Amino acid sequence: MVRNLPRPGDLPAPGEPDPEPRALYVGDVRPSRGLAAMVDAVLAAPPWRLDIVGPVADADADEVRGRAGERVRLHGRLPSRRAWALARGAWAGLALLDDTPAFRAAVPTKCYEYLGSGLAVLATPLPRVADLLARSGAGAVAAGAEEAGAVLRRWAADPAALAAHRAAARRWAERELTGRDPFADLATAVRALLPPEIVRNST
Repeated sequence: MVRNLPRPGDLPAPGEPDPEPRALYVGDVRPSRGLAAMVDAVLAAPPWRLDIVGPVADADADEVRGRAGERVRLHGRLPSRRAWALARGAWAGLALLDDTPAFRAAVPTKCYEYLGSGLAVLATPLPRVADLLARSGAGAVAAGAEEAGAVLRRWAADPAALAAHRAAARRWAERELTGRDPFADLATAVRALLPPEIVRNST
């Protein structure tokens, strides 16, 4: 089994947060992935701002811009390196996904990517995500926009608490994201199972 961890070098090195609080979301963007919850949470927690990277339906984009103005920036789809460059200076990554069978069974890759970028993570209490954050100490869970907004307000009012989560994210990344590339190891293992003539013809 290969864990869906980010590959070494794909993420920016953890750094210092911007002076003003800013959250980040990277991934597919639709209602079940928390679009409305993210926007509502940020609007309930000024002066937080939010960068959303990923394709947004035109009607949803118009609604977000109408409600949030410059507090929420929609970047659309970006190449991976450009998307994750927006993690520099961000305070936290958001993963306010709905409680669906598919989401309950997995940890979204973005959660690992947020941790690897040194961000605190704010997520809905899906079992595996909640366990990851409890074990790492790198964030908080919130059941919906109202609770998420309260967490964001608390982090803005208590930078030391946020700094503790960000430091825990860096420690997690140092333990889990160093060493060999698991996808390269998988490719090597698959090649070892192939007949030699197929390997020769593929190189």
